[in-house]
Parts: sequence; C-alpha cells; structure tokens
Amino acid sequence: MFSSILAAIKSYQNPRHWVKNVTWRFPRTVSQKRVVFVVGAPRSGTTLLQRVLSLHPDLFSIEGETGLFTKQNIFAPERQHFGLPTDVIQQLFLESKDVVDFFDRGLDHLAEDNPAARFVEKTPQHVFQLATLSKRFPQASFIHIVRDGRDCYCSARKMAEIPQAQSITKFAEYWSRCVQSPIQANLGARIRHVKYESLVSQPEQELGNLMTFLGLTVDPKQLDAAEIGQDQRASVDAFKKLNQPINDASTQRWQTELTNDENKLFIALAKSDLKEFNYL
Repeated sequence: MFSSILAAIKSYQNPRHWVKNVTWRFPRTVSQKRVVFVVGAPRSGTTLLQRVLSLHPDLFSIEGETGLFTKQNIFAPERQHFGLPTDVIQQLFLESKDVVDFFDRGLDHLAEDNPAARFVEKTPQHVFQLATLSKRFPQASFIHIVRDGRDCYCSARKMAEIPQAQSITKFAEYWSRCVQSPIQANLGARIRHVKYESLVSQPEQELGNLMTFLGLTVDPKQLDAAEIGQDQRASVDAFKKLNQPINDASTQRWQTELTNDENKLFIALAKSDLKEFNYL
C-alpha cells in the first residue's frame, strides 16, 4: 500500500496535494451506500455493462469513471468528479474527511431526485482495490466482467490511454493480474463473475442472472439498443458498439488480428488464466 502511494505522489504536479492524497487514501469512513462496483480488465466490456445496468429505474450512473480509488491525484483541477460543477466539487472537498466520505457526498448530490436508487460505479482499475472497497463499502455488490485477454489486447493496442497495451507482453501480464485479483479478494456471495462472451451472445439470460444477483428484475429498456445508444460515449470510436444492438461480432477477433507468434506469446504468458476461464 505505502509503496503504491509513494509512486502516485511522484506523479502529482502540485506538491500541496501530496499530504492530502496520502491521508485520504487511509479512509476511516465506512459507507452504507449500496453501490454496485463494475470492474474488469481494460476493454473487457465494463462500459457496456455499466450502461445496461444504469438503464434500470432502480440504478443510476454517470457516463464515465470516478477513478477515486486509483493512484490518480484526487485533487487535480481537471478532474470533474461525478460531472458536478467545480464549485460543488470544491465545497465537497472542504466538507469531506476522506475519499469514502467524498464519494458518499458526491452520490448524495447525484441522487437528489432518486435517493433510493443504487449507484453503478465503473472504473476498471478498481479491480485492484477490492479488498479496500469491500471493507469500506460493506453494503456494496461487485460485478467482475472477464473477456478473452487476446480480444482485450486487440481492442486496446491502438489506444494510447491504455499504456499496458503498447506491449503484448505487458498487456498479457496485466490482464492476468486483472482477472486474478477478484478471485484473490475472496468476496464470496458479494461478487458475481460474468463473461463478456456470454453477455453479448445471450444478453437476456446473462442480464437476468445479474439482476437476480442484485435483487432486481430486468427492465425492457436495459436491452433496448436505442436506449443504450443515447450514452454520449457512443459518439466516440472506442465505444461505437454502444450504437448497435448487443451482439457477439467482436468475440474471437484474435483469430484474425493476431499473428501466430503473438497468439503463442500471449498464451505462454497467461496460459493458466486463459484456461481458468475456458478460453483454451
């Protein structure tokens, strides 16, 4: 924990943020929010899943990620937490005791019109923070979506914002860490694992299973392509599939996009995890 904080501090441009970032990352607040945390490796379908879940009337989300429990500088001025106005964010900073308290207060602002709804939080990197999240959010539920790492790599390797994908070696190792972390967290009945391939090939069945896990029933809007496509991210090339009915066209893309040598290398680095999720 301490070494990761030191690494994060080095990336902060404003030294005045250092101490507060460190203290906020040792929160004492215990939230009673029934948050649904969606986690997974990059390009594993977390955005699609977030969008589908958020269309239920008893759930809500933002069109993006909070990233609050990652190593990023919480107080960086360019971070528009929860999409709230800057003055509101600054006031929340003053009122909050730590990152969990800030998170709760931000959700209270978002949920003013529907306080009974549960927030769906999607930040893929939170897959490495499950121990902290489960402790500080005892009423939370967790959904881990996993996709064939080779397909994740095919989707990620041209995206500059995913630095691990600049190397197939680094990405294969990173993907293995991502899929193993939820297993090692040992969250028992509080976590549901879903495969991207099953979600896009059998959306009604898989969504039904997920909603049962959350104690809810499927709402027709959740699988309505027109509703899904209203997400503003659908206009960005990386998320263009939000404009389409859910389909499995992007599964097994590694078969045509990876060379034999690339496929062999990925398997050599992540074989046990590919086998564990029946990708081999």
